[in-house]
Amino acid sequence: MIYPGTYTNEKSDLFVHIHRVTYRDVNNRYIKVKLSLSNKHNGIVYELNQNYKLYLDNIKHWSKHNE
Repeated sequence: MIYPGTYTNEKSDLFVHIHRVTYRDVNNRYIKVKLSLSNKHNGIVYELNQNYKLYLDNIKHWSKHNE
């Protein structure tokens, strides 16, 4: 289950900051979120408060980052 917070993958250079989950599919196939993307190493923000539709099968490898 994805909740608001910061997610990453050890092979990625990105932090995915999920601000809000706006919709959850009843079949648990996808969610709609408002998120920001930033660089893990230098903090450069690539996108700020954008809406995305994320398929849960494609983000199973994400892990929550403890700040």
